[in-house]
Amino acid sequence: LLSPGEQDLIQAISVFAGGWTLAAAEAVCAGSCGSQFEGLETLDQLGAKSLVIVEHNPEIETRYRLLEPVRQYASGKLYDSGESESVHDRHLGYFQVLAEQAKPHLRAHRQIEWLRRLESELGNIRVALDWSYSENGPMERVEAGLRIAADLHWFWQCRCRHMEGFHWLERLLDLEQQRRGDQ
Repeated sequence: LLSPGEQDLIQAISVFAGGWTLAAAEAVCAGSCGSQFEGLETLDQLGAKSLVIVEHNPEIETRYRLLEPVRQYASGKLYDSGESESVHDRHLGYFQVLAEQAKPHLRAHRQIEWLRRLESELGNIRVALDWSYSENGPMERVEAGLRIAADLHWFWQCRCRHMEGFHWLERLLDLEQQRRGDQ
């Protein structure tokens, strides 16, 4: 019952886990929903149909999310469309840039702000890291995952998730070594 533009957008945003910001949607959905204005208008239309939920929080940026059954259905449709790989790669790229931006602030005066932001994006960071670990994907994905896990070292420490950070680094380094040994 959705327009083609709404279908494309809801499929693309299904890669997000635990919600997303408008900036994240613009980066990840580029090419899936036309211009930036069209994407925002389409997001509003999905919100009006109660498919996208808007969460206002004064401490962090406005976030959007899909109900889990809707997200799962849209994710299946994204896979069927053949666009899943490119959307996941853009998602990985966005969170690689976010981790790079966060790194210098995690030991500086804006630490609390960045720790909150990363905490709100933790589900997406995990999805990006999981995608980077795909054994059949290009080496660039593995390298992007390694950069994310390394750049977030201080985040893992501050949030008592050092074992999770270590786990991601270990898995990705093992995969990288395995791949380099196969060449």
